[in-house]
Amino acid sequence: MQMPRIRSRFVVAAALLAAQALPSVAAEGGRWFLASCPPGSAEGAARQKAEMLAAKPDSDIYVPHPFPQTEAEVIGNFEYQFLELWAQHPRREVPDDVWRAVRALTRGEARFEIIEVTDWTEGRCRNGASQVDFYHVVRVLSARTGEELARIALQENGLLSNFITPAADPRERRPLAVIPSIADLRARSAAAAGATDFQYVAIDSPSVRSGMLGPAIAFRKEGRAFFAMRDGRLFEIDIQRPGVAGTQARESVGGSPRWEAAVAALRPGEHFVTVGSTGVAVAMPLAGESDPP
Repeated sequence: MQMPRIRSRFVVAAALLAAQALPSVAAEGGRWFLASCPPGSAEGAARQKAEMLAAKPDSDIYVPHPFPQTEAEVIGNFEYQFLELWAQHPRREVPDDVWRAVRALTRGEARFEIIEVTDWTEGRCRNGASQVDFYHVVRVLSARTGEELARIALQENGLLSNFITPAADPRERRPLAVIPSIADLRARSAAAAGATDFQYVAIDSPSVRSGMLGPAIAFRKEGRAFFAMRDGRLFEIDIQRPGVAGTQARESVGGSPRWEAAVAALRPGEHFVTVGSTGVAVAMPLAGESDPP
């Protein structure tokens, strides 16, 4: 979705909207990664944080609550940015699908679900410039019908990253992709029984992709790591596979000899997957649990 760049000061009363927020879903037992960012990422993150904390309302990186700590602050950042992007435009200039969300927000007819997603993509490390460990997905729901009107990603620092909306025309409208339930995964999966450290994750792979707004679920059990895609496929992660450990995700773009050799060594059904650094690991499908339910 292409977003216009404007700087106005339109803000709906945050207290009214935040009071309707649903409980957030955060990482169980804390965020975890299977690999670290290169040296320099933490320093870049510290510089970015200082810049955001000093930003003024006329700055492109200003939000009311940099690095939000509560649901109310997450929602305050969302409404500040989303509404000032759209709410002061003439109605004819706002796409119909976006207008449905704007109207619900400005009338106080929206409620929210907030999900914390741990960033396992290569983008987490930002090529050593800054480190972004997680972000929030905000689902904007109609308080009257429960329909999802928009889904937004806000970075760890509070800046709006991207969003999607269902089609405005009821004849074309389809619900947005379902975000899998941790409770449902526990109930239906033998591998998830007795597991710990469940968290929503964003991952990248040449053949497996969760995306920022359709996260997967990762968990750990008996020293092993797993993730489930939203379509029900379940994988175990092998981070130390000989010939793969240390392979960089960016090598897939250049098609290096090392990358091609690693691809040739994959077994049927296996994929490469990012695990929160610039490297890749092997995702191995679990027999009997890898097909959509």
